[in-house]
Formats: sequence, C-alpha cells, structure tokens
Amino acid sequence: MIRRVVAALLALYHGVTGVWILSDARGWLSFVIDQNIPGPPPGTHFIHDVGLAFIASALGFAVFALRPQYWTAAAIGAAFPLLHALMHIQSMATMGDPRMAFDLAAIVAPALLGAFVGWPRRA
Repeated sequence: MIRRVVAALLALYHGVTGVWILSDARGWLSFVIDQNIPGPPPGTHFIHDVGLAFIASALGFAVFALRPQYWTAAAIGAAFPLLHALMHIQSMATMGDPRMAFDLAAIVAPALLGAFVGWPRRA
C-alpha cells in the first residue's frame, strides 16, 4: 500500500513539474538556474522534451498507483528521474554544486523513492 501512495505522490510531483515546464519554460528555467531569464529561453525544444519526460514518468507512476500489478509501469516511470539524478550526483561530485541541498531534495530524493516504488517485489 505504501508503494502505491508514494507512486501517486510521485505521479503528482512529476506531472506538475512536466506541465509547468511545458506551459512556462522561461519561468521554470529561471527557477532552476536561480536567475531571471529575459525573453524566450534558449533551447525551448529541449526544455519541452524534458517536460514530456516528466509527464511520461508521471504516467508510469499513476498507472502503478491505480493498478499495482503493473509494477513495470512504475519501473519505466522511475527510469528518467533516476538517470537524471545520477547525472546531478556526478555533477555534484566532480564540479560541486551551489544548490546541492535543492538538488538532493528535489531531484535525488524523488528518484530514490521512484526506484523504491518501481523495484520488483518478491512474490
């Protein structure tokens, strides 16, 4: 039951993030880099790709929350956030990160929760 609740919360978190990215790329990017972006953001197409990845992740977690027998949906939903978090961890380890606490709370922790939800259980 706890995995289904966590999956529902992750679906909401990733879904809201994806919708925010798609609807306000400049506002999202300004928030993420902690600087105001005047005018249209650079790489809008790429930013929208990231938003769609968050939406896909949200859908995987939502399917599992509704139908826990489809644990593979949660595993697929966990893939992007986990790979994204690994990229941030590598960046923190090699270059440092002035927003390390934010990255750990907003990126790494949800990714680890997603891995917990998507990991196959023993029968």
